[in-house]
Amino acid sequence: TPTKQCLNAVHFAEGRWVAVGDGVICTAGNPKKWRLAKLSGVGHFKAVAYGQGVWLACGECGCLVRSMNGETWEALLAPVSTTLYAIAYAFGRFFVAGEHGVIASSEHGDEWRQENSQTTVHLRSVCVTPRGLMAVGDCVLFSVDGADWKPILPIYQATLHCVCWTGLKCIAVGDQGTIIDILPGPWIAEPPGDS
Repeated sequence: TPTKQCLNAVHFAEGRWVAVGDGVICTAGNPKKWRLAKLSGVGHFKAVAYGQGVWLACGECGCLVRSMNGETWEALLAPVSTTLYAIAYAFGRFFVAGEHGVIASSEHGDEWRQENSQTTVHLRSVCVTPRGLMAVGDCVLFSVDGADWKPILPIYQATLHCVCWTGLKCIAVGDQGTIIDILPGPWIAEPPGDS
């Protein structure tokens, strides 16, 4: 790769890979030929997402950058000054989540709307499911529309760092080797069965 900096997240869309990390964004059309993207402003990026021709990356101290091509990035006015750990695209909007239960949404990254997460604990990952959005961290939240969030697990005994939709259910992973299945309709969290 063209950097020795820590890379924290990667996303693939429209034939392009984008990886983000500590003060750096790398891009590639071919995953064997990475190059540094052009940045205006510096940030320690935690997550990246793509939607409707727009790339957004977020990170520490609320840093946000946007690109229309994955190559050249511009700094945006952040909706908060706390760390944003996660970003996802759904319902025609980008959703960021982070410290103190922050969830905000925007169509293109210019204007942000604070959403009511009904929590003040940290949120570290967001994923899109066919029924809506799931956010995990020190709790598990779900929203059918991205605006009205409900706790599935108001407080969880271990911090969950990542959640992914498998096509049938969500799987969340976290501290102390935690792996939980989150089953839809109604959402129920449980340890996975023996395999």
